[in-house]
Amino acid sequence: MLGTVDAMTWTLPTDTLWDGKANTLGAQVDALLKRLRKWCNEHSHLISRADVLVKAPDEFVFVAMQTDVPYDFDLADALTDLDLEVANSDDYDLIEFDVGGIPLCPGASERAFYDRNNVICIVNFIDNA
Repeated sequence: MLGTVDAMTWTLPTDTLWDGKANTLGAQVDALLKRLRKWCNEHSHLISRADVLVKAPDEFVFVAMQTDVPYDFDLADALTDLDLEVANSDDYDLIEFDVGGIPLCPGASERAFYDRNNVICIVNFIDNA
């Protein structure tokens, strides 16, 4: 079973694989999490829930749940803008990042959209559902 942690309490796992990059990666992860929290606050009218799926210490998928079931073009545009911002920023160059939007789901059924076999943990950013 995947654990869920709040974005304010999550810390980068220690991993000797990173040699001298661990501090830089940690700083980038902190900056990315702060940016995602700001994005959630700015777009709270479009999302009912937002999670970050942590696939590896340097690999994240940001998933935003719509406030309704029909496809939300405004949310899709906002997620695309976020994806391009992160991809084109040197501030996050050690991080693999992807975004996705899912329709409003009852209860914990949003996990049906997540690839649970490849996720270390889920970082919850907002839950207005």
